[in-house]
Amino acid sequence: MKNLKNFLMQNQIKTENVKYVASERFLDDGNNPIEWEIKAITNEEADVIRKECTRKTMAKNGTVSLDFDHETFGEKVVAKSTVYPELMNVELQESFGVMNEVDLLKKMLSFGEYSKYSKKVLEINGLGDTLEDKVEEAKN
Repeated sequence: MKNLKNFLMQNQIKTENVKYVASERFLDDGNNPIEWEIKAITNEEADVIRKECTRKTMAKNGTVSLDFDHETFGEKVVAKSTVYPELMNVELQESFGVMNEVDLLKKMLSFGEYSKYSKKVLEINGLGDTLEDKVEEAKN
């Protein structure tokens, strides 16, 4: 028999934050790589980011089209998912000469580090490899 009580909020397994070494270049006092902390964002947070990344344009004939910036959406999801280091910290942003969390991440991490970090963040958010990616991986 089906039991809906299993779907009640109090019975839901909470999503734990994940620790991940995004770069070997940031070391603690013992010269060990510092673990970054990543969270899965909520649907509400994703909706806010989605709206920020959607632009309405009106053609001369009066029709409205919506343009969605996938790249910016991905960058903002990665930044919003980062719990530690605190990317909104003014001192941290100033030390890298930037004024927002997306630019800070790109300054802190090398191209390869950022790429790997983004992939990990998307995986944590349930947006990991597509079926095509898995097929390609299986071929290799």
